[in-house]
Amino acid sequence: MVKNSDTAKRRNIYLLTNKGIGQYNRRSEELKKKGIDLAECADYLNEMNMENMCKLSHEEFINLGCLMVTRIPILKNELPPNIPLVHHKIDGVLYIKQEVRNRLMMKATESDIREWHSRAADVCIDYDKPLEEKVYHLTRSGRIREASRLVKSERYRIIDTAEEELTELVCEIAKTTEDADMLMIATRVLIENGNLDTAMDLATKIYFEDNKLGGSLISEILLKKDRKIEALEMAIDSYDGGHMTGLVLGMCLLENGHPEVAKKCLKHARESMVDSKCLFLMDTLLRYEAMAELDLDNPRGYSRLMTTAISLSRSPRRKADMVALSEHIGSEHGVLLEGVEV
Repeated sequence: MVKNSDTAKRRNIYLLTNKGIGQYNRRSEELKKKGIDLAECADYLNEMNMENMCKLSHEEFINLGCLMVTRIPILKNELPPNIPLVHHKIDGVLYIKQEVRNRLMMKATESDIREWHSRAADVCIDYDKPLEEKVYHLTRSGRIREASRLVKSERYRIIDTAEEELTELVCEIAKTTEDADMLMIATRVLIENGNLDTAMDLATKIYFEDNKLGGSLISEILLKKDRKIEALEMAIDSYDGGHMTGLVLGMCLLENGHPEVAKKCLKHARESMVDSKCLFLMDTLLRYEAMAELDLDNPRGYSRLMTTAISLSRSPRRKADMVALSEHIGSEHGVLLEGVEV
């Protein structure tokens, strides 16, 4: 029983012994060396109350929200200092306690969340965070024009990697615009990912604005759907002398059993591509040139071109496909690549 108490309830009383005090002091010093102040930690215990929430300025609320929506680490030097309710780990990464997050989400409106994403987009752009994070936050904040400009400036990288989340974001942006470039990027990314039905919908939309570009994309999709004759007919109608329509026409000619004509068409497309200084899909072009050489009984030409195609490819998917194809051809025909281990 507690002395001088009129209650029958038992109570536990804890005392810190001299040994415990010594251990506390040693541990406190160790933590201070790592940048953690136990005196500050005591203030964190009851920080999430309505009084603290009401004291937040609009700017502090937005910076807190920025940390709420970011999906990657944000360092303390990447946001203004001394934001209430925000702490940092030993490595400088900022974080918010879970109960703070829960209370903020209860208080936030849709407009607040868009503003949080907008601040997060600015941080990601200012500190060169990954591309998908920039596009994600720009899209979620409603800054679609900026997101579209960023996607178009990085179009070849996006198409070559064709990452799942970026593909979804690009398609989301494309649905809000009539911009032919944006629609083309979305279509190409979908083709790379094998989502041919959605790609066909977008390519058809492009076709009504630009029948050459749209028709060339449609013929490529038809070819991947194994509708070879329709693909060739569309490719012939869409050919404009450029390297992209020439590439697709060459692909369709080869798949329809015309290697000699395909070889000439692809060679012309390659020369045009080099002249334009745009080597996007050069690996695909060289792959089809290599297959034309193989069909024309020129294994050395095939080996040289396929080796170069694999070496040039920046797309993990396309490179893996070409390596698998070359392995198959090597086992079937005994044709080995020059200087490439497969």
